[in-house]
Amino acid sequence: MARSKSTMFNHLPFRFIDSTLKVPSAPEAERGVLGLMLDSETAQDAAFQKLTLDSFPNIGNDHRSIFKAMLNLRDQKTTIDLVTLTTELTRMGALDRVGGFEYLNELANLSFLYSSLDDYIKQINDQSLLRVLYSVIDEAVNRYRRYDIDDINDFVGQLSNRINEVAQERRIADFKSLQDIGKEFISKMEAMKESGTGTLTGVNTGYAGLNNLTHGFQKGDLVIVAARPSMGKTALALNLALNVAQDPHHQHVVGFFSCEMNSHLLMLRLVAMAANVRSDKIQRNTLDKNERIKVSEAINTLRTRRIYIDDTSNININDLIIKARKLKNEQPDLSVIFIDYLGLITTTGKQESRQLEIQKITQQLKELARSLEVTVVCLAQLNRGVEDRDNKVPILSDLRESGSIEQDADVVMLLNREDFYLMNKTLKKEKARYFAYYEETKEQETNDKTGKFLSPSIIDIYIAKNRNGQTGIETLVFFKSSFLISNPDKTLQIRIREMQRGTESPQ
Repeated sequence: MARSKSTMFNHLPFRFIDSTLKVPSAPEAERGVLGLMLDSETAQDAAFQKLTLDSFPNIGNDHRSIFKAMLNLRDQKTTIDLVTLTTELTRMGALDRVGGFEYLNELANLSFLYSSLDDYIKQINDQSLLRVLYSVIDEAVNRYRRYDIDDINDFVGQLSNRINEVAQERRIADFKSLQDIGKEFISKMEAMKESGTGTLTGVNTGYAGLNNLTHGFQKGDLVIVAARPSMGKTALALNLALNVAQDPHHQHVVGFFSCEMNSHLLMLRLVAMAANVRSDKIQRNTLDKNERIKVSEAINTLRTRRIYIDDTSNININDLIIKARKLKNEQPDLSVIFIDYLGLITTTGKQESRQLEIQKITQQLKELARSLEVTVVCLAQLNRGVEDRDNKVPILSDLRESGSIEQDADVVMLLNREDFYLMNKTLKKEKARYFAYYEETKEQETNDKTGKFLSPSIIDIYIAKNRNGQTGIETLVFFKSSFLISNPDKTLQIRIREMQRGTESPQ
């Protein structure tokens, strides 16, 4: 027999609901701050900068009213001392409530150390945050009691977001001098040198050209990777994820939300990439002896890579955020989160338009990147407009619901494969410079020297937006049979450039 809601409630660990629970406060620290403020203008400046009226609870000896009176005196540009404070509290009708002149005189004559001021302020702010947290949880319990929960996902998401806001709340920071900032900068440069990452300030993408343009994946950045369907977005995301996870200089953890493809298919692609073996041969189990060895070695290697996959389809943005925070708590080395893809993320409640829904999602993804101090790489679709143009090179306006995506993203990468369009239309000779190379090599399965599959597809990655770096183009080679995307070797790179300039004639 199912228990009633009220009976179930009694078994939940909500001990904070007890009405006898003491309100979080730091009365001795409050006394210390107020006493020092009566003695020092420097202490007044520090307290006014780092504390607000809500930092003081309205309990016991009313320290909140004393601080309010001090705020009034500051706004009136009046000196704060025992006499003026007594006068202001009298005007407010609060002198007796705070303990009268006797209590103020006691505060002024207590021996508090100025060196302890910052610690007093920290204690006060910590207790203030606990009170806010108490009120958030108390409201959640009250909603439960009122049967005021229409959508459990929305309820959990709102509660999680609010608690996270409390946890992430920062006190007003002091100014930093150039001397202090310079020391931090030098330390960062030395750390880069010791780590062997050269000029990279972020996470190594595994691709030299991307690293040169972006300086690696940066903490707090939202990166959008967009293309038309079948261009290789997922393949690029998986290659990037594997590159990050196997960085020899760092033990990075990678999160991968796959809203479209299940985890077994992702594993198939990862194995094919790592082994450089055709995925269809792995899937059909038609591998020769050498390929089986390569696949076995690839699987053993992948088991050591810290890549965590969630394959929930049509995931709600609130659930995605909760899972990402949980992963960060469990794996502090989480550096990059990949999401495949934006169009399959849902929100709670009815939105006025899909554009507003996308705006809400991208804003939350950007905030997620900042709060977790990770890079969020989110895949997205380009609209059909790019296919209708003679020039197939994608531009920012080709992004679906592009306004909010372009605004919230720190980096936007647009993918293009010229052969994708050329192979599907009658080719004119002057437009077939890639096609000739593919026809020349497609009958051969592998290159004897490199072991890589020929008939590669050339992917141009256009860095169309880069908030903190350069825009430009990176050209990579996509070996479609194994989903491997790699930097072209020197010979192929020269040939690619010749074909791009049109200096090589189709054969």
